[in-house]
This record gives sequence, structure tokens and C-alpha cells, in this order.
Amino acid sequence: MPLRPYPDNSPQAAGRVMALAILADGELCEAERRMLLTLDAAARLGLDAPTWQAVVCGFAEDLAASRAPRWAHACQVDPWTMAGVFDAVTDPALRRRVLRLCAVLVEADDRIDAGESTVLTAAVEHWGLQAELIQPEPA
Repeated sequence: MPLRPYPDNSPQAAGRVMALAILADGELCEAERRMLLTLDAAARLGLDAPTWQAVVCGFAEDLAASRAPRWAHACQVDPWTMAGVFDAVTDPALRRRVLRLCAVLVEADDRIDAGESTVLTAAVEHWGLQAELIQPEPA
């Protein structure tokens, strides 16, 4: 089952990238929750709280319904699914904003898990942002 479609560059498409990053280690820890609130991260992407929740829940449902879900201790999303998530964000400025938010969120617990690192690296490579100096999104 494919991921539910969102219009390119929509708040939902950008939010799904953020959901992928914060769920990549298999959980949303308390430090990441606090950072989401501190940064007002969902709102920075144009999402209100109910829509953000719907994006996260919808993403989890889509992964669970896929032909070969690979959930263990961490969310191991296949490269094609990840590419589909990244493909829905085409605007260069939005890509940078999403990537900066994701980096700050996954670092909120003072460690970057292998799954989180995989997602961030894949986003940088997919979007061609290797030359960018990624700095945290201002609070």
C-alpha cells in the first residue's frame, strides 16, 4: 500500500518528513516531545496540532499497512518509501527548513540513533544538500 498522497510542498508533506525523522528510532521520546513544543515545530511547517497528529498517525498507519512492514526496535523504512516521502517536498527553502527542524528534533535527547542518522543522511542526499551548512532552526 502506498503512502497517502499529499500535495507537493504542503504542510502535511513537510510534516511527514519530520514524522519520519522523529520516529526513525522507533519512539518519540520525552526530550523530542518537549523540543517539538519549544520550537513550535509543527506550526513552523503550517500545521495546527490536530493536523500534525493526523499526519503522524497517518504515516504510522501507512507503514503498518505496507506489504512488508519492518518495525522492530526502530522504524526501518525502505529506500523507496523514504524517497517518496522526500519527493513530496520540492521547494529548496522548505527542504532546508524541514531538515534543520529534523536535525534539532533528533538531537533533543543528546544522541542520534542509527535510524535517525539514516533518515537525515538520506534526506541530505536525496535533496542534494550536501554542500549546505546545516544549522539549527532558530527558536
